Amino acid sequence: MLPPPLPSGRGAPGPSARSDAAPVHPDDAIRATDDDAAVSRLSAVHLGYLVDPYASLVYKVPRLGPAGLTGPGGGMRKAPLINVGTHHRTAALDAVVDSFIAAGSGDGGKVQIVSLGAGSDTRFWRLAERNAPVARYVEVDFPHLTAMKAQRIARSRTLAAALTPAPSQRGSAQDRAYSVSHGGAALTAGNYALVPLDLRTDSLDELLPFLDTALPTLLLADDAFGRVMHRNLALRNLSLPGSVFGSLNDQAGRFTDPRLGNAAFDASGAKSLWDVRGDLPKAELARISKLEILDEIEELRLVLSHYCVVWASKGERMQAVGL
Repeated sequence: MLPPPLPSGRGAPGPSARSDAAPVHPDDAIRATDDDAAVSRLSAVHLGYLVDPYASLVYKVPRLGPAGLTGPGGGMRKAPLINVGTHHRTAALDAVVDSFIAAGSGDGGKVQIVSLGAGSDTRFWRLAERNAPVARYVEVDFPHLTAMKAQRIARSRTLAAALTPAPSQRGSAQDRAYSVSHGGAALTAGNYALVPLDLRTDSLDELLPFLDTALPTLLLADDAFGRVMHRNLALRNLSLPGSVFGSLNDQAGRFTDPRLGNAAFDASGAKSLWDVRGDLPKAELARISKLEILDEIEELRLVLSHYCVVWASKGERMQAVGL
């Protein structure tokens, strides 16, 4: 069974629809955050900030895309501040993931990665391209989003080529390495699983069949903090539970809080994207500075200081994970 046909645009209004119409579902604003992230990535790729040949395969810009898109590149160009922020965020997450893979596979073994709210992320394919020792990559999101991603994978030879068959599929007459279920919203292969779940209401036990509990496991989840971000999200009818942790120390400390008992992590840390910028190689900063004119460095500092990357680990083996 193949995933259901793609709708024309990810919930975008048709040519005759009012662009200011109220969302048809209370979660539409949450789902739209994937549009924002995907278009920001496409903009950064188009302008040369990032190299990601898979971004345009996983996500297609709707005919009437998110507001604020202008200029060339199929309506994908974002403001310089957003492009720089997307570059720095990607660099930070890449560094954390790479440090985890190095720590977890140091003895020649493999690791497992679970991406919560994965949306249109392409990290699985970027890791597969370089043969990273990742035995299993699991992506979780709303069924509405996983169904569209499953359809993209099914339609793209490039995306499907990275999938390996599960042991039960090897030697079968099936001509593809994956299976589709849940009405086309779930896709499973030997090294990859796309799982439709609402993390607010569905039981996480539904993830267990897709995981190998013997493997070192990294959980990826996007979050943000700061009053500016909180206000912006509130305007879109979104809440941000993590906003009560208003500093980097608070963000890192919540994972090692003794009140968590056995669930507490052994070590944690946090850096703002402005701190991440300071860690980037000077040659890379010089390269991206030539892509677009960005005069307001103070404004950039304020924006990047409202975003952070937080990591936490368990076990002595994972002490090196982080930035």
